[in-house]
Amino acid sequence: MATRYTGTSGNDILPPPGSLAGADTLLGGKGNDTYHVSSGDVVVEKPDAGIDQILTAVGYTLPANVEHLRLLGQTNADGTGNRLDNRLTGNGKANLLDGRGGADTLLGGAGSDVLQVADLGFARLDGGTGFDTLELSGQGFNLNLADLAGQLQNLEAIRLGANTLNLTPASVAALSDTHNSLRVTGSAAGTVNLDSGWQTGNDSVIAGVAYHNYRQGQATLQLDARLSTVQQAAVDFESAGLATAMAENVRLDPNQGGIFPDGISGNLLATGYKLPGKHTYVNNLLFSTISTGTAFRWGNDDGTATVTYRIETGTPKFGLPYDGLDDLKASFVPLAGGQQSAAQGVMAAWSSVVDVDFVAGSAAGKTGDLRWFGSKSLSLIPTAAAFSPNGDALAAGAGDLWIGPKPELAQPLTPGSYGYLTYLHELGHALGLIHPHDSVYTPLPGTDCLKYTVMSYRDYAGDALGGYNSDYFPTTPMLNDVAALQYLYGANTGFHAGNDAYYWAPEKSVYETIWDSGGIDTIDAGNQLQGVLINLNAAQWSQIGQPFWNGHEAVRDCLTIARGVVIENAKGSLQDDTLIGNAAANLLAGNGGNDTLRGGEGEDSAVYSGNRAQYAVTLIDPATLAFTVKDNNPGNGDDGFDTLIGLDQLKFADQVLPVSSLIPSLSVGNLTIQEGQSGQSIAAMPVTLSAAATQTVTVNFTTRDDSATAATDYVAQTGTLTFAPGETQQTVQILVNGDRVLEPDETVKLILSNPQYAQLGNATGTLTLQNDEIPTLTLAPVSVAENTLDGMAVLSIQLSMATTAPVSVAYATLDGSAKAGKDYSAISGILTIPAGATSASLSVPLTDDKRVETDETFGLRLSNPLNAVLGTPATATVTIQNDDAYWFSIGGNLAFPESDAVAVITVKLSQAAPDFLYVDYKTQAVTATAGDDYTES
Repeated sequence: MATRYTGTSGNDILPPPGSLAGADTLLGGKGNDTYHVSSGDVVVEKPDAGIDQILTAVGYTLPANVEHLRLLGQTNADGTGNRLDNRLTGNGKANLLDGRGGADTLLGGAGSDVLQVADLGFARLDGGTGFDTLELSGQGFNLNLADLAGQLQNLEAIRLGANTLNLTPASVAALSDTHNSLRVTGSAAGTVNLDSGWQTGNDSVIAGVAYHNYRQGQATLQLDARLSTVQQAAVDFESAGLATAMAENVRLDPNQGGIFPDGISGNLLATGYKLPGKHTYVNNLLFSTISTGTAFRWGNDDGTATVTYRIETGTPKFGLPYDGLDDLKASFVPLAGGQQSAAQGVMAAWSSVVDVDFVAGSAAGKTGDLRWFGSKSLSLIPTAAAFSPNGDALAAGAGDLWIGPKPELAQPLTPGSYGYLTYLHELGHALGLIHPHDSVYTPLPGTDCLKYTVMSYRDYAGDALGGYNSDYFPTTPMLNDVAALQYLYGANTGFHAGNDAYYWAPEKSVYETIWDSGGIDTIDAGNQLQGVLINLNAAQWSQIGQPFWNGHEAVRDCLTIARGVVIENAKGSLQDDTLIGNAAANLLAGNGGNDTLRGGEGEDSAVYSGNRAQYAVTLIDPATLAFTVKDNNPGNGDDGFDTLIGLDQLKFADQVLPVSSLIPSLSVGNLTIQEGQSGQSIAAMPVTLSAAATQTVTVNFTTRDDSATAATDYVAQTGTLTFAPGETQQTVQILVNGDRVLEPDETVKLILSNPQYAQLGNATGTLTLQNDEIPTLTLAPVSVAENTLDGMAVLSIQLSMATTAPVSVAYATLDGSAKAGKDYSAISGILTIPAGATSASLSVPLTDDKRVETDETFGLRLSNPLNAVLGTPATATVTIQNDDAYWFSIGGNLAFPESDAVAVITVKLSQAAPDFLYVDYKTQAVTATAGDDYTES
């Protein structure tokens, strides 16, 4: 059933999902509409009403005002565009996609597709997998594959029609990701231009069509035999044959043993010179096998060298070096306007890197230090030649350059052309450089090639000396050229001294050395059509620009930074890039694509266009500070899925995030336990992860003796601790050996190392084994007679066991019934029992009062023990035993008159007693006689 569906002002899907199929009419609205078209459907779309697409499984031609077409289904189908800038996408079968003009993008699929365009205004053609063909249906176009690199991908064949095709090995190799070969079909109305170096093979016949076969390097061609094919001859570099002619006529300085094979040596002394330096890459371009061991230069060896020059347009004057060279002088012709511009350009190129000022004109009667001549003689100057500066700067001859009549040296001399390189090369000679293969100093391996010096005769490392087959040449003095001439003249310290940005047209190749004398600088690849590798380190190579054939292979790694130059920042393309930092503080911005950013020694930052919340940051390896950063919102400037290594911080639009804060840290704590008196106990040392990780985190651990000794005090441990994703706490268990040895507390170190997916925080923990063998101090009560012989009460303080350290304890006497000062003398102080001893004594002086009394007591208290504990009780009682007695004495008058009837004798008691005391008495005669003088009693 036919149905009419009308869209809204929004983004519509017509017909709506679930609708019945029929010959429907689909009317779009103002939004970005999607039409599911089946056979018989009619689509009507308004002008300028969004970006619309049609999805269909049938062959289809886009109606007016619809931009995109995607073929579906499993059958071969054709898709045709309109006059808009269309995007046509195949379905994986054999499709014919015809853009019909406009900046179209045609995308084949897995089948063998034909991508047809009427002109060269398309945006991108990508055949996908399979054997895919570009068909140029218009005529009169010049199709240069090198100019369209990045716009043509995965194409294996071209139907040329009445057009011209320009091919190089690099452009052929870059055309397909799966093939290094190209098949071109057409008729006599089509022309294929080949550069030099292609070798012919045997012809072949494919599907009834005869093909001529060609090969260069890895690239192969099959060209329809009906096509017109033009192949360029190989180009020579310099006029080697001139050396013989010049050698016969130039009167050489006696100290100069010969002349350069392609140049002319002056016969006067130079105004300045240099002795060899310490770097081979410098000496190799300055000191030849025929030199006297000095390198000549213009000007003195201090300050800027000023070189006057003249581009001869009138009748030149020739000095002594030209005596006998009448044919050469007669061959002079002025350089054409383009040649003069090239001469000016290469002088500016050399002056930008070295401290040399080229000043036009000359003093009266002088010809100039450096002169440019043209020659009309192909036999005398088949390419070009130059005098070296080994003569008086005011003399004619030294520094002269001759440009021959070869067409390559007169056609537009744009940087990158063979002609422009020839001018660079010859001026290098005129400033003092030689060929690296002519030097007494052997070039470092791989450096005798154009990539390192414009003075080389070799396209690439390992190339033979001879003709040149590169498609593109250096546009500046190269890495070793800069170093050599800066050694000779000094550097230009004012060139690019500000904050500079370096970028190149996306359709161009890049072959140069950057000299930059200061500022904060950036290499910006934001406009490049292919992924780039930017290495910010000096004397390293970056891959950028369109690939070109270097005579051996397609290359694009020909950008370098001169030694001594610091470029701080790099910006990538919208493709997959690699950016490498240096020792400076680098800002690395990958931009679109899945990029790899590598920091250097400086404080480096990765730069992102969105806010932090837009990105997922995942740790790969904290040891190398490796992360991935994924843009989860590609609609807001797609930064892709990047890998970061060695970066220090991430700069988002809303915050700067230190990389260290993204890496969880592992720390081990301290622990104190009692060592025990027997057997083994477990000490669980805590290890903490500062934040839960999404990966499994591991860390190695090992114990190390501190004051404790492995095997005696504990069991040594070595192993790996594992934190599962989400875990933050683990322990390392150390077995502790108990003992009955009284010793100081001992310690063991637990050391963490080699963390995976984490960084180390506190990597060393201390386990303290607390000694629990504490001796006990005891003392016993004593009793002592009050009038003991030495007058001392001696108390013995006992230690329950010997110790390895001295034990000390405070002591003091305490009054009881005995009083200090009356019954004893108070004492106090610190008692020390030496290590190894188990007892000590204290003596308390006693007072003998000679009185009969009851026994008395006082105490001795211990306190504040060190390396021991007090027993119970901590006070001992001292009993003073009374050893005094009552005594009787006879007192009073013992002389009595004999007339007294009774003699009264008084018996005295020494002190009053609490009870009755008795004493016996008896008289005893001395001189008196009992019975006569007295009565016994």
